[in-house]
Amino acid sequence: MVKIITGIRRCGKTYLLFNIFRSYLINSGVDKDHIIELALDDVENTASSGEARERVW
Repeated sequence: MVKIITGIRRCGKTYLLFNIFRSYLINSGVDKDHIIELALDDVENTASSGEARERVW
């Protein structure tokens, strides 16, 4: 089944999808401590140099 989420910009579509997926993982038996949320659009979570990227990979 495919569900389509539509809406104007910045209305919470991504937030909703993350919450639905998190709930799915927890209901499937995944421990909450094993779920990591990482916003790659946050400057603190992006690598600014090739050297830093190599350490991540």
